[in-house]
Amino acid sequence: MGTALREARIEAGISPEQAAKAIHGDKSKISRFENGRHRVSRLELETLSFFELATDRVMGREAQRARPPGC
Repeated sequence: MGTALREARIEAGISPEQAAKAIHGDKSKISRFENGRHRVSRLELETLSFFELATDRVMGREAQRARPPGC
């Protein structure tokens, strides 16, 4: 889960500091999440879901995007 969270954060262009601020934590907590040393709560994961597709990627699901008809 941590690796996927890190990849999503980096892909979204979000710094560890920005992610920490979103969960009212510090940079070391984000590091612990990403290194698998601290479990991410559901609330924290939902808060961090501003990383595009992060929740689906971390949970091992493919995100389904709505597509307009004919695409």
